[in-house]
Amino acid sequence: MATQTIIARLIMGAYSLKEYQLQSWLGKNYNLPYDIAAIADGNEPLTREALRPMLRNILIDRFGLRFHRETREVAAYVLVVGKKPFELKESTAEDAYGASGRTGDRSINITFGHTTMENLATKLAREVNVLVVDRTGFDGSYSFKLNYTPQSIIDKEPDVSDVTVFSALQDRLGLKLEPQKVPVEMFIIDNIGAPSAN
Repeated sequence: MATQTIIARLIMGAYSLKEYQLQSWLGKNYNLPYDIAAIADGNEPLTREALRPMLRNILIDRFGLRFHRETREVAAYVLVVGKKPFELKESTAEDAYGASGRTGDRSINITFGHTTMENLATKLAREVNVLVVDRTGFDGSYSFKLNYTPQSIIDKEPDVSDVTVFSALQDRLGLKLEPQKVPVEMFIIDNIGAPSAN
C-alpha cells in the first residue's frame, strides 16, 4: 500500500527511471497524489524487482498509462577528472555509509561514505538542476567531504566568500563539471488519467 504517492514517483519506480527521463511530462500531473492499495499472491515479502511488474499493471490497467521511448539530445553536465590530480580515496570498512549533511547560513557541508561516482552525479544533478552524467571512468566506492554554497543562495545574494559546487569539486576533489549535450532515452507519456474504480 502506498499513501499520498506522487504519480510520477510510481512511474519512475515501475520502470526504473530517473527524473530527467520524464522531463517532458513533469509539471503536468507530477504533483497529483494517490493512495494505492494492492494485494500480492503468496506470503513472501516483495522485493523491489518483484514489485515493479505489479506497479506497471496498475499504471496501465487503472490509470490508462500509454507511453513510448525515444532518444533525445538534452543539455547536461558530464562529471570528469579535472586538471588537478584526482584526490578521492577509496572507502575502507571503517567508513560510514551514505551521505550526511550540515547546513549553515550560506553553506552546505556534506560527508559522503562509500559513494560511487554515479551516485555523486545523481546528487549533483539536484544541485545544478540538470542531468549530470558520470564520465570519470572510476567505478570504485569513495568517502569524502564536500563544502559549498548552494547556487540558489548565490543567485539571490552573492558573497565573495561563496564557494560554488563547481569550484568545490575541482579544487577539493579534482573533479569537474563540463556542459555538454548528451543522448538520453526519454520516457514519453502518451496518455494517463485519473485511476478507474476497483
